[in-house]
Amino acid sequence: MELTGHSGEIFATRFDPTGQNIASGSMDRSIMLWRTYGQCENYGVLTGHKGAVLDLQWSRDSENIFSASADVTLARWDAKSGQRIRQFKGHENIINCLDVCRRGLDLLISGSDDGCVGVWDLRQREAVHFLESEMPVTAVALADASNEIYSGGIDNDIHVWDIRKPSIIYSMVGHTDTISSLNIAPDSQTLLSNSHDSTVRTWDIPPAAPVNRHIKTYDGAPIGLEKNLIRASWNPTGRGLRLAAVIEVLLCGM
Repeated sequence: MELTGHSGEIFATRFDPTGQNIASGSMDRSIMLWRTYGQCENYGVLTGHKGAVLDLQWSRDSENIFSASADVTLARWDAKSGQRIRQFKGHENIINCLDVCRRGLDLLISGSDDGCVGVWDLRQREAVHFLESEMPVTAVALADASNEIYSGGIDNDIHVWDIRKPSIIYSMVGHTDTISSLNIAPDSQTLLSNSHDSTVRTWDIPPAAPVNRHIKTYDGAPIGLEKNLIRASWNPTGRGLRLAAVIEVLLCGM
């Protein structure tokens, strides 16, 4: 089934936690909502951003959608009414990525070309913290316990932050080009990273993990001519990964 409707390049697609809906974000500044069964109808269009929609996440109850945009704002949307509930401002440049906590606290994190990772309490309009790095941030992930943040950018490294201090605890080194996505496995034990160096890597992230946290490298990941931020994700079991919805790898032995 081919889903059509956007008038510009699509930068982000996300299944909701139930698996029954898909949200897509585009260069055309809109977010479209689709059913995943039957005729895959387009049942909603969310408009309001003044720049391309670069990343999306669903809330854990599938009631809300969160978006990051080139218009330097984040937004929270009601998935049923299509109305924008709240707009978050504070970054000073394009917002490339975001993540929301899957359990526990109602937190959102964002990564921007301004070199900052934003930490947001969803009950407020202003950021709780801005974690400053030296390079644009292109990928973020939030630990389920809401105590650690993972960020990646054009410096090619993955930095792990203690959200309570806030400061970098350690960094994971190995990629040789911009990191385009970070994703934590369903069991919270492994981090998946994708990079413009055409590799996908897995990392051991429990506190007691060895100093060398690198587990495995998968070569041949596509990056595209325009080097957009192609994202990798885990399948629901945590034993496979998907890259840009075109490649699926079974992680045998994990």
